[in-house]
Amino acid sequence: MRKVLFLGFVFIFSLGLSVTHTNNLAPASPVRMVTDRVCTMQIAKDKAKTYKKDGYKYYFCSKKCKKIFKKNPEKYALSF
Repeated sequence: MRKVLFLGFVFIFSLGLSVTHTNNLAPASPVRMVTDRVCTMQIAKDKAKTYKKDGYKYYFCSKKCKKIFKKNPEKYALSF
């Protein structure tokens, strides 16, 4: 009987700690993701390299992908 009471107490105590812990967590800030037109990698919009052409803004994960796009934009501009 003591063992059951002890295990019940431990369970309730640990449940209370986990609820307290999750209530104190800060909510994650929403990150807007964009897709690189060359390699199709998902990247955070604020970290992406950009290139404007014909009134459109394109996003890239690296300078390499941006350079590839600039060489042949027709191939990648309508890839989605």
